[in-house]
Amino acid sequence: MAERENAVDERPEPGSEKARGVGDLPYVDGSAATPEELRAEVARASDPQVRAIEEVREDVAATLDELSSRLDVRRQVAQRVPRAWPALIAVGALLAAVVVWRRRSSRRGRGE
Repeated sequence: MAERENAVDERPEPGSEKARGVGDLPYVDGSAATPEELRAEVARASDPQVRAIEEVREDVAATLDELSSRLDVRRQVAQRVPRAWPALIAVGALLAAVVVWRRRSSRRGRGE
């Protein structure tokens, strides 16, 4: 009890370097969150069921992000089309050459 009577209030002045925390304990001045919000956060963080639910939510969110990126056909096509342009141009040129060649061959066969 003597130790308690001689104890010094170690709360730092707002804005001082020590205001960030005393030892391992954070200093909360209530400006970022209300006391009710802080209590609710502590309750959520300390409840193992809530932590498990939060972890499952994070896993589900990551899975949904992955699935949506895999199933986004427009984005995949948009990424692949620029790489396919040279091949498409080559195929178009080849088709045009075949059409021209066949027309010339058919004219020669008719005697023109």
